[in-house]
Amino acid sequence: MKGEKMIFTSVVKLFAYLKDHGETYYFRGFNQNIHLKPTLGRDIGFVENEDKLLIEFAKSDVVDNLNIDSIKRLLEFAQHYGIPTRLSDWSCNPYVALFFSLGKNILNNKPIFIGIINRNEIELKD
Repeated sequence: MKGEKMIFTSVVKLFAYLKDHGETYYFRGFNQNIHLKPTLGRDIGFVENEDKLLIEFAKSDVVDNLNIDSIKRLLEFAQHYGIPTRLSDWSCNPYVALFFSLGKNILNNKPIFIGIINRNEIELKD
């Protein structure tokens, strides 16, 4: 599936495919307006103030109770607490991606989008 665009015309067909292949992928649900951009990349104001946003978060009371020993951990917790970061969330569970792709549009019958990455084709580093 490397670099391949797959289109499923129903969620039933998507999950039928994933029944045999799901354990080898990471998933991200999104809508057509956001695509795969992390929150930091969705607004130029966030990009221009990234350092200020992270410094403010690092100085907050929330951080006092967290075990943050690296910039990676700071980014992970900042994202969890709603601070725009360069990170994007991926899941091993296609149902989680489905939930986020539907969002508030669950009843409007618009297309949904789920990004799928083969776990065997990427290298994760700390």
